[in-house]
Amino acid sequence: MTPVSPSTFAKPPPALRQEQLRLLSQTMEACTLALTSFSLIRPTLAAIQARTATTSHPHLLIRLSIEVLDDYSAQLQRLNAAAQNEYQSLSPM
Repeated sequence: MTPVSPSTFAKPPPALRQEQLRLLSQTMEACTLALTSFSLIRPTLAAIQARTATTSHPHLLIRLSIEVLDDYSAQLQRLNAAAQNEYQSLSPM
């Protein structure tokens, strides 16, 4: 039986690695696009919220929308960071 070095399993084959890098790159681009969109939408929502009565239904909906938007932004930032880390670990040095 031929001994197998642990480094044999360290990185996937080149073709698979290229596909993973391509998918990770697309993921990072999608995250960046979504985060940019969110950063444009949030100030608009905040401006509308500032002009509505604090006890109104639209004010509450906008506040909740901002909270959801902020939560999605945080999740996308974590996903983007994870994709970047994985991309760097797979990239040729």
